[in-house]
Amino acid sequence: MNRTKIDFADFSWNPFVGCDNNCPWCYARRVAKRRVGAIIGCEKCSRFEFHVHADRFADIERNSNPGIVFVGSMCDLFCDAALSYYGKDWPTPANILRDKIQNPRRAAQHQYIVLTKSPENIPQGWNDDIPNLWVGVSV
Repeated sequence: MNRTKIDFADFSWNPFVGCDNNCPWCYARRVAKRRVGAIIGCEKCSRFEFHVHADRFADIERNSNPGIVFVGSMCDLFCDAALSYYGKDWPTPANILRDKIQNPRRAAQHQYIVLTKSPENIPQGWNDDIPNLWVGVSV
């Protein structure tokens, strides 16, 4: 989890990176290809291919000070690639996220923001019972 200069969030948290929406104006794709992939040496980040950095899941638990967390600033949790990432027998990345932020002993002190360009892929009621999660559509 990193401090951010984004005006609506205190932190960004990116356990998932990548997207297959291929938006020509996508800042995250440019940043991933230019900077992130080179810095951390991750080929999938450099290609902006949807994937997980499981070692980042615990980052949210390390910060006990409440804050507003922009989840997935470097991905779209509801893009087609995210939905099929784990296959039929595994939870989607979005459901893994739900599990992490619902655990009151771990990360309930934060407010979470998730943005997507694929609202049609959000399961109905996905965030209904999580009072500290706001889901929006960026166009």
